[in-house]
Formats: sequence, C-alpha cells, structure tokens
Amino acid sequence: MLISEVLEFFYVLLPVLSLTALAYRFTFETGKRTGSSLLFFSAVFYLIAVYESFYITARFGLITSAELVLIQILYIIGGFLLIFGVFSLYNFFIRLTGIGDLSSSLKKILIPGGAFVVLLFPYFWVQSYEKMLHLLTDIFYVLIQLQFFIAYFTLGDIMLTNKDVCKKAPRRSKWIKLFSLYFLVEPVLWLWFLKLSFSGLALSRVFLAIEVAGTFVSGFLTFNILHILISHSPLLLEEYKSRYIAIVKSSIMRRLAVIAIVAGFAVVLSGTLATGLFFDMQEQIFISRISKDAEIMRVFSRESEREIESLSLKIQLLIKNGLESEKVKDTIRSLKERYGEIVSNVFFFDEKGKVYYSHPEILNFTIPERFLKDKFITTPVVKNGSSFSTFVLYPYFSQDGKFLGGIGVEFNFENLRNNLEKLVEPHSRVLFVDANLGIVIAGESNALGVNFIEFLNSQIDSPLNFKGLVKDDTLIYERVYKNSRRTILGVAMVSVNFNSHKIYMVDYHFLEDFGIFEVVPRATLFWMILSSLGILVSVVVILFLNFKFSEHLEYEIEKRTIELVRSEEKYRSIVENPFFGAYLMDASGFKYVNDKFCEIFGYSKDEILNLKDYSLLIHPDDRERLNKQLRKRLKGELEISKWSARGLRKDGSVIFIEGYTKRVEYEGKPAAQGMIIDVTEEVKRREALQQTQKLEALGTLASGIAHDFNNILQIIIGAAQLLGMKLKNSEYMRWVDTINTTALRGAELAKRLLTFSRKKPTGEMKPINLHQMIEESVKVFRETFPRNIEIEAYLEAEDYMILGEEAQVQQVIFNLAVNARDAMPDGGKLIFRTENRFGNGFEADPNVEYVVMHVIDTGIGMSEEVKRRIFEPFFTTKPAGKGTGLGLSTVYGIVKSYNGFIKVYSEVGKGTKFSIYIPAHREVQKESKEVKVKVGRTGTLLLIDDEEEIRIAGKELLEAEGFRVYVAGDGVEGIEIYKKHKDEIDLVILDLNMPKMSGKDTLAQLLLINPDVKVIIATGYITESEKEEVKGVAGFIEKPFDISKLLQMIAEILG
Repeated sequence: MLISEVLEFFYVLLPVLSLTALAYRFTFETGKRTGSSLLFFSAVFYLIAVYESFYITARFGLITSAELVLIQILYIIGGFLLIFGVFSLYNFFIRLTGIGDLSSSLKKILIPGGAFVVLLFPYFWVQSYEKMLHLLTDIFYVLIQLQFFIAYFTLGDIMLTNKDVCKKAPRRSKWIKLFSLYFLVEPVLWLWFLKLSFSGLALSRVFLAIEVAGTFVSGFLTFNILHILISHSPLLLEEYKSRYIAIVKSSIMRRLAVIAIVAGFAVVLSGTLATGLFFDMQEQIFISRISKDAEIMRVFSRESEREIESLSLKIQLLIKNGLESEKVKDTIRSLKERYGEIVSNVFFFDEKGKVYYSHPEILNFTIPERFLKDKFITTPVVKNGSSFSTFVLYPYFSQDGKFLGGIGVEFNFENLRNNLEKLVEPHSRVLFVDANLGIVIAGESNALGVNFIEFLNSQIDSPLNFKGLVKDDTLIYERVYKNSRRTILGVAMVSVNFNSHKIYMVDYHFLEDFGIFEVVPRATLFWMILSSLGILVSVVVILFLNFKFSEHLEYEIEKRTIELVRSEEKYRSIVENPFFGAYLMDASGFKYVNDKFCEIFGYSKDEILNLKDYSLLIHPDDRERLNKQLRKRLKGELEISKWSARGLRKDGSVIFIEGYTKRVEYEGKPAAQGMIIDVTEEVKRREALQQTQKLEALGTLASGIAHDFNNILQIIIGAAQLLGMKLKNSEYMRWVDTINTTALRGAELAKRLLTFSRKKPTGEMKPINLHQMIEESVKVFRETFPRNIEIEAYLEAEDYMILGEEAQVQQVIFNLAVNARDAMPDGGKLIFRTENRFGNGFEADPNVEYVVMHVIDTGIGMSEEVKRRIFEPFFTTKPAGKGTGLGLSTVYGIVKSYNGFIKVYSEVGKGTKFSIYIPAHREVQKESKEVKVKVGRTGTLLLIDDEEEIRIAGKELLEAEGFRVYVAGDGVEGIEIYKKHKDEIDLVILDLNMPKMSGKDTLAQLLLINPDVKVIIATGYITESEKEEVKGVAGFIEKPFDISKLLQMIAEILG
C-alpha cells in the first residue's frame, strides 16, 4: 500500500503548492493582497493539515477515531481557507481582466453539488453508526472532497479569465471543470464499496485505482496552474498593467517571500517527521501492549493448570481413603473454599450416576458416563442452564472393583475470566472459547455459543481470516481501511488444559477503545512539543512577514491611492465638465452618463439609464444609420468614429448633436464609450451664414447684371421719351406710355433683386410710424382676405418709430400677411402684435431697443426642413405659378438692411409666428415741404457713356430742354473733349462702368484738370460704400431715370 499512500500525499499537495506560487507571482507583480497573500496563508494552513494527516494514509489503522476526526477538522479548516483563497484569486483576476463573475460560478457549482448530495443521501440513510464519531468521520470525509471540487471548479473559471491572452483558455477551462468532478466521484464510489463489504484484497485494489486516478487529476490541475503562472501571467500583467494598484519589486520583499516559503516547507517537513514518529511509536505501543497481554495470559494459564492439578491430587487422595466417613463432606466443602476461584460446585454421585449431595448449589442431574478404576474424566463443555461448564469426575470403586459412585467438580469460567481481566490491559476484551471456537464465556451475553470468528466479523468492516488460529500462544495483528468504524488492533489466544480437554482464553482490542494520547510515551511527547514549537515559530514568522509586507503595501497603496485620487479628480472634472456629454453603453442600453448628457436631452440620469431603447433620443430619420454604426462598432469593425445626427429632447424639440465614439470592453462585453456636444446654435448660425452667403452670391450676380440691365432700361426709357416728344397728341402715345411704364417696372424689379440680396439699401431713409402702417394694412387685409380669416392687431409697443423706406416696410408687412393667408386655406386667425425689447447679446446688441412686430397665424405650420430653407431665394412650397419664392427673401433682405433680424417659430398643424426685430427710432418726424426748383434750361453739358443709344437719346433729350451737349463714348475721349472745352462745360454726366478708362479714373483726371468741376455720376448700380469712396462728385443718379429727375438734379447743382 506504500505506493497509494505516497500518491495520495502528492496529489493533495502539488496543486495547492502551485496555487501558492501563482498567488505569490501576482502579489509581487501587482501588490494585490486580496487573492494573493490570503491564498498563501490558506495554503500554509492547508499544508499543516496535510502533514498532520500524512500518517492516516501511511499508517492508517493504528490511529484512534478521535484522532481521525481531529485531523479531518484540520483538513476542513485548511479546505475552507483554500476555497477562500481561490475565490479571492478569482476576484483578483476578474478585477484585472474585467472577465467573469463569481456569483455565476457559484450557481454552476450547485448542479453537480446537488447531484453529489443525492447520490450519498441513501448511503447515510441505510448506514448504522454505533458512535457519533463514526458519523462525523464520514461526513468530514465528504466535506473535504466537496471543498476540493469547489476550489478546482473555480480554478476552471480562473482559466477562462485568461482567454484574451490564450485562445485555448476556454477549452482548458471546460477540461479543468470536468476533471474537478473526480473529487465528487471518489467518495461516492469508496463509501458504497465499503458498504457492500468487499474483501480486503478487492478494497486494496479499488483504493489504489482511486489514488492513481487522483494523481492523474492532480497532475492535470498542477500543469494548468503552472501554465497560467509561466505562460499567461506575463501577458496578463502586460495587457492590464494600467489596472495595477502598486508594484512591489524591492529586494527586501523578495527576501521576505523566500523566507516565508522556506518557513512553510520547514513546517511541513518537521511536522511530518514529528507526526510520523508519534504515530509509529503509538503503533509500537499498541503492539507491545497486546504482546504483554499475551504473556499475562500464558502465566495465568500455567497458574490455573497448577491449581487444577493440585485440586485433582487432593480429591484422588480423598477417594482412596473412602467416602463412607462424614468427614469427607467437610473436606469437600473445605476444598471448595480453598479453590473457589476456579471451582463453582463440588458434589457426590452414586453408582447410578445420580447426584445426592452438592455444595454450595443443589445440582440435580444424572451422570451418564461409564468409569474405569483409577481414571478421572473431564467432560466436554456443556451448557448448564444459561452458562457453559466443564465437569471433572473422580470415580470410587470398592476393593472388589465394584463401582460405588464418586466425586465431581464443576469449574467456574466466569471467575477465571474476571480474574484474567483484572490482570490484562483495561481496554482488553477477554472471552473463553472451546476447541470448536464456540464462545463459552464472554462479557456480552449475546455472544455465548456463537462462533468466535463470526462474532468478530460482525463487529468490523473488513472480514478476518484466521487460518490455523486454534493453537497455543497465537498473536494476530490486523489492519483496517481509512474509513472503517472499528479497527481490530490485535488478537491473542492461550489454552488452559483440563485433562484431555482444552479451553482457550482469547484477548483482543478495538482501536476505538483508546483515547487520543492515552498510549503516548514521553519520548513521543517530547517530539510533539518540539514540532509544535517549530510550527508555532513558523506561523509567527509568517504572520510577522505578512505584517511587514502589509505595512509596505499599505504605504505603496496609500501613495498610489493618492495619485489615483488626484488622477480621478482630474479626469472626473474632465468627464463631468459642462461642455460635453459623456456616456458608456452596450447593446442593452446606457451604463453611464454625465450631467451634461442629461442636460442636452432634458432627461434625468435615472430616466436615461433605464431607457430600454437608446434610439428614442435620436431623430427617426437618423436612427437606422446610427444603429448600423453601433452594431459595427460593437463587433470591432469600427474603432473611433465621428458622427452627427439630430436628437430628440424629452419635450420633443429637435436638436443637432455631434459625437466621437470608441469601442471598449465593459464587464467582459463589447461596449461603446464616447462624448457628444450640442451644436444646435452652431448649426443655426451656420445655416444663417449659408443663407447670407446665398443671398450675397445672388446679390453679386444681381449687381453684376444690374449695370447692364439698367443701361438697357435707360435706353428704352430715353427712346420712349424721345418718341413721345415726336408724337405729341398722337394715337400712338399710349404705346409710348406702355413702353415707359414697362421699363419702370423692370427697373423696380432690379431694385427688388438688389434689395433682398442686401446689396442695395433703399432710397431715402426716413422715420416711419410702424403702428400707423400696420393699422392701414389691416384695413386693406380685412377687405381683401377671405372672410374665414379673422385679423386682429395688438399694438403694444411704446416706441414704435423706425427708420426706413415706407414702400419697403409696406412690402415686409404685405409679404408676411400673404404668406399667413396662404397657410390658412380653411380659415383661421392672423394676429399682428408689437412690443419693445432689448437685444439678448446673441443676435443683437443688448443696449439697443427694438420694435418687435409679431405676425402670427394658426395655419398648417412648417416642418424643420422647410423652416431651414424659407429665406432661400426662389424656394417655395406653393404650386407652380402660385409663387416666385422671393417674398420672404425680400423680407429678410430688407430687415437685415435695417440692422434688424428675424425669429421664426413653427409647428406642423399648429401655426407659425414671425418676429421682426427693427431698431427703434427716437427722432421726431418733421413734416417735409416740397420745394419746387425752377430749372434753368441753359448751359453746356458733357455726357460720357459707353452705350451709344444712351448717348444719342440723352443728347437729344437734353438739347430739347435747351442745353448744349457734348458726348463721349469712353473716358479717354471725354478727357480730350473736356480739355478743349473746359471753360464752356458747366457739368459732366459720367458713367462709372466703361471700357478703356473707368468712371473713377476719368473722374480723377477731370479733377486734376479742374478741381472745381461739377460731375453727376449716372450708373446702373452703385453701393453706399462705393459712393463714399468716390470723392468730388456733385451727385448720383441711378439708371434708368426719368429725364425730369435728371433735369431737377442739374438745376439744383447749377443753382
């Protein structure tokens, strides 16, 4: 059995030792006490339990039941510490890698653990136990195996946490869990084999097979633990180095670790030596006590035989003297008193074999034996009532050889057994058996008459085989297996001769009858005390080293914690700052959001974290796109990406958001971490800028064609006026008037184009009473708009004067009212409301007071898409032919040219509100009186224009009014003419946009020739800023113009 004993020792020790090494590796690489040093201590105490129990396997059978239970308790304590250490190590791996969950692992353990209990419950139900210690022995054995299973099943989940650094880790995890089931299978098989009473040889083979299987399992577990230690741990520490608490790599710590490990091995070796010596001495003492009992029995047998021989001689002498004397009875009674310890009764019997006198008890039976002269007879053991007896009969013959009766002696086995028990060990079991091994006297009354071997087999688990037992001086030593309830320590048998018959005295011991330290010699006590001191010193050293180690770690952790707190505060201030929203989410929803994130969407933090569908925060038109991006990101197809979308606040309003998102790991699962910002205001400003740029682009286009367009119109108007002069009172004058009217309409269209593009300020700016204009307009609208539209006006502004052109302000009111009418095909309300407000600091100066005109309708409203485009030129939602798309563009241009702005609020199905902000004007409006200037129709003029038709028409019209006119087709020609006739030319009419020499250059040359020259700039288009740049000009007139307007200006200049 030595092989199985050694195998069990190593298969228990090696996985625990490798776990200790693994824990220490992570302790010194990361400074993690939890899951490392705790595991070390659990392993140390567990090793104590291992060496304390070593001789259970090496010398099982010679250890008391109480000792077995005590060592099993040490096993259980060590096992609980081992489980606690493994759980701590697993928690450390979970924190390090972010993979796994201890609670789910415990749930997995419940299934095989429950099956284990179900399989063993029938065993405990049918098993009968004489003592509570026997029940505890089995229960503790089962608990020890269950502890091993829990520890190594959890080790399988520890392996699973290594899957990021080893692709085979999931598969190895499954194999470790499968192999851990061995620790449940072993007790089920072993206990049921014991219950079924197999032979000792069969049990030995089963035990060896179980130990070999356990060694194989232990080797597999040890290999995988060392694989984590050697192969995985460097990769894990490199992969997750950012999660370290502290790094303890100082030389003092390494020396302390070596000392601690050496101390642990010293405890194991010295403890094993002392424990082995203790149990070996205990065994020798057991054997010596059995041998001593056998020697006592041999001496007792000789003394008993001498007493029987002495009694026999005295009785034979008495018979020779005859039995007729009365003194014979007195002699017999005295012999009974003398040999009372071995004799129960003495009696006389007659020639017929009938007892006629007995002492001290009355015997009533007939002796059937035939006797020979001078020969006494020893009868076999016969049952006398409830006991067994042996009789020695001494016959009496007359001189002539006639049988006359005799004397008989009944021997007392009970007294013999009692006397023998007083001499042997207190725990000895003594009984007498006959030649057929039938029990004739014993301490247990139920054993009388039972075969001795059958009786012993009923007392123990392992059957005995006493071949050749019945012989003198027999000493038998018997072992039993580790889970047996009763152990036969040894059997001694010595015979007592009764003439030709023998009675055997039997002495045997049960191991359970001895106390824990009842048979310990002084030498063994000395070694046990010495070993205990070694254990105590080792534990104290380890505790001290752990204290110093913990002290150093506490310093390192405190230092690192301060750094982490500062770092956390820094990063928390970044994450919780008010500028962007931070979030962490996976496929199931949000896991973290900061306060800014909640503020952006208008929800509380709990409401967002409990959202089942994050897409409720996203506009329906953008959900599918963002969902697709999220799926790709969680699969790892996208790492970091920038995105933008429209969001939905809790109140239903639409916002514009932009964000950055990165794929991360959260609780072992892929997740998305990112930030968002609310760019709604920026989008609005960008859209406003785009709107302005569009209008500026259109204005640039309009201004580019305005000159040529107005020149064309000027030619038409000039030609029409000449034609009208020629056809006075003709029937064709109405066509001439049509030409003039149409040309003027074209000029007005050009002005409107320049107005909404804000390239063209209005004509004359003057104070306007906005309330008066609204009231007048409302009167017109009530007459012309459908009757199902109610029109109301609430004019509440105190400062209602603005600076502008009446026609343009009227156009703003008219365009907004018409749009409101078209938005209410089924009727509704049109409301005009005014008030005064100061700028809010964003759209306008907060020091400026504005007159705000609200135009409100209860029509169909506008969508967000339409609202963003309403000020684009030519954009309209009306059917073809119903609108030009310039109405609101013109309004926008006019308001902007007045340094105002517009706000729009609209909701589909509820209506629209336009709020027009125009700076208030506080100057008192003065009544203007029209001053008629009498135009002098004399003087010489120089007309410089690159359009020949304009030169011809202008020359004829001016000459018709009495002026002398010189004409020039470009600036160079004009300068030459002015040089020749400068003394007679009173005024120059100059076009700005000409070939060869521009109007500005021509003006500069004219001023060089004559600084007092009077010049009117006549152009198809000019801005206010360009007017300011042109110096030395008497006046400006825009094409196309009526000849009367030009004559009025000439008269004012020439005075």
